[in-house]
Amino acid sequence: MRCCLVVLFYLLLAAPKPVESWAASCAVRVTPTGVIEGSLMVDRRERTYLAYVPTSYDGAQPLSVLLVFHGFASSPANIMRMSDFNALAEEQQFIVVYPGGSEQPTVWYNGTSVLRPFDDDRDLRFIDALLDRLISEECVDTQRIYAVGFSMGGGMAHRLACERSERIAAVGTVAGAFATIPSGCVPDRPVPIMALHGLRDRVVPFEGAGLLLPSVSRWISDWAQRNRCADVADYLPPFERGVHFKACAEGAEVVLITSEQLGHTWPGTPHPNRANRLSGTDDGSINATRLLWAFLSRYTLP
Repeated sequence: MRCCLVVLFYLLLAAPKPVESWAASCAVRVTPTGVIEGSLMVDRRERTYLAYVPTSYDGAQPLSVLLVFHGFASSPANIMRMSDFNALAEEQQFIVVYPGGSEQPTVWYNGTSVLRPFDDDRDLRFIDALLDRLISEECVDTQRIYAVGFSMGGGMAHRLACERSERIAAVGTVAGAFATIPSGCVPDRPVPIMALHGLRDRVVPFEGAGLLLPSVSRWISDWAQRNRCADVADYLPPFERGVHFKACAEGAEVVLITSEQLGHTWPGTPHPNRANRLSGTDDGSINATRLLWAFLSRYTLP
C-alpha cells in the first residue's frame, strides 16, 4: 500500500505546473508571522479565525492562501492541530487560514443537510469578507487561493467550489459531509477536486445517508460531469474505489482516494481525530495534508 501511495504522491508532484500567476510583487511591508488570531464583523456577528504566516516570510512576494475548514462542533485551533498544515506552510511558503464556524456547537451553513435543514449564505459572506481582508493586509497571490475541509467543513469547501469558483482555484476534502445546495451546484468554470474518504467512516458513511447526504461515489461522479471529464478514469490500486479523472475541461482533474481501514479522521499527521478512532484505523500510509497540497498547488485561476 505504501509503495502505491508514494508513487501517486510523486506523480502528482511531477505533473506539469500551470503558468505562473500574473500577480505582481508586493511592495515590501512589515507583516506579522507565525500564528495570528483574528476577527471581523459580518452581518453584525463577530467571526473569528486563525492564520499562519511562515516565520521566514518577508512580505515582498505574493503567497498562495489555503483556507482550512474544521468539522462540526470543532474549532480553528483543533483543525490547525489535526491537519498540521502549519509545518507544511513553513516548508513550502504559503499562508494557511482556519476560519471559525458560527453558533454553538459550531456549524457551517454549507447548504441543506441533516444538521442544517435550511439554507443560509452567511458563511459565504464571511469567507468573502475574510478573503478581502487578507488581500488588503497580506501579500496574497489572488490566483492561487485554495480551500480544504474536514467533515462538515469539507461540505463548506464543496460549497465554495460551487458558488465561489471565481475566487477559489481548487478544492480538497477529507471525510467530507456534502450537503445539498438548493440553487444547485453550477460553478462558473471547472474546479479541480480531490477527495479522501475512509470506507470505515461511520460518521459520514461512504455510501451516504438518505437524500441529504449523497454517496461519495455519486458526489465525485457529479464533479467529473461538471468538469466535463472523459468517461474513462484510472482506478487507483490499492484504493478499492479510488478513481482519477485526468481528461477534464481546462485540466481540472477529479481525484477520489479511499482507504479500506480508514474511519472518520484526518490521516497521516501526528494528531489525528482521536474521538472517532473506533470507526477505523490510520496505518500511516496516507498523509492527507501533503497529498492535498501537492494536488491543489498545481492549479491557478485561469
